[in-house]
Amino acid sequence: MVYPKFLDDIIPSWLNHALHTIILPLALLQMYIQPHRYGSKMRGILGLAFFSAVYLGWVLWVHHAAGIWVYPIMERLSPVGLVIFLGVACITLAPLYLLGEKLNHKIWRSTAGPQKKKKK
Repeated sequence: MVYPKFLDDIIPSWLNHALHTIILPLALLQMYIQPHRYGSKMRGILGLAFFSAVYLGWVLWVHHAAGIWVYPIMERLSPVGLVIFLGVACITLAPLYLLGEKLNHKIWRSTAGPQKKKKK
């Protein structure tokens, strides 16, 4: 429902599943190997929102210019369903960003850089 039908003959379903599933274990492994330095939450979420808007704009532009959806599942959705689908997808980005920041902080708490001194 996401890829065009002709790709089913080229990319077996097990490989497609593996390619989309392996990202989580690799991201967690990378998080344990290398600490990340996060800037302010506002800048991080605004950056994520900017790139999400650019990507969404590209998806909508392709549909407008070529008359096809980049992801075939979108052609099966009603306009209201499409708005709900894209809205939920966009809303879930910030909590996932914050979860990644929190996990990184838990893993690397002792080596995450200078600790803030407590006020007496």
